[in-house]
Amino acid sequence: MTERAKKPPAGSESAEIARQLGNIAVHLKYLGNGDAATTVGAIENLALQLKEAIESHADGLHAVADAIKELAQAVSDRES
Repeated sequence: MTERAKKPPAGSESAEIARQLGNIAVHLKYLGNGDAATTVGAIENLALQLKEAIESHADGLHAVADAIKELAQAVSDRES
């Protein structure tokens, strides 16, 4: 049977390092799914939201470009 490592005394440098490593682990978990009922992590979710927003803006810009083309054609036809 293996012997279990002894816990460092409270307030020691080793205890503080262990505590901070625990904090890092908790915050790294939030970069994943943070116990949410989804397999998508925070970074993946952010990427998805950005993709959807960019696509929405692109659709709007295409509509504006089409309107400008129509206006330019109407002005050109009127001048002819």
